[in-house]
Amino acid sequence: GRLSKAGLSKPPYIEPPKKSISAYRMYSLSFKDVRLAFCVNTADTACPRSVPVLREHTLDEQLNECAVDFLRNQLVVDSNRKVIILPKVCEVYRHDFGGGDSGSCLRVCMSELRDDPIGKSIRTIFNDDMLQVRYRHTVEQYHTSLQLKRPVNEHGSDM
Repeated sequence: GRLSKAGLSKPPYIEPPKKSISAYRMYSLSFKDVRLAFCVNTADTACPRSVPVLREHTLDEQLNECAVDFLRNQLVVDSNRKVIILPKVCEVYRHDFGGGDSGSCLRVCMSELRDDPIGKSIRTIFNDDMLQVRYRHTVEQYHTSLQLKRPVNEHGSDM
């Protein structure tokens, strides 16, 4: 028989509703912090098994830590082949990372990893004409259980 067209021709990227744009702007955030995208845990094996508990007093440090930990585990740099593979979250939320292109996402990742050896590896091949930037494939495997990652308080012990 006849098959109807697929409802979603591309991954489900978040877009504002067309008819209620004023309500969308009224309730949306006034700025985007891309580090939050690295803290969101969907329980698939691409995400860490531990879920952070964010605290108001140390939020900035925790977001930095989440971003660096996530990128260390998910970003792949092959300097010999001049290939960088970005986490899937960079593709899904690509418009939050700047212009929506892989170069904008890569610049954000470099800035988050500024003092990390991975960030230094990226900077060595970033301006190479042969550089290929790709995104990880979707993972369809999930953790069987998750654990809370407790923040360290000001005295250096777990809360």
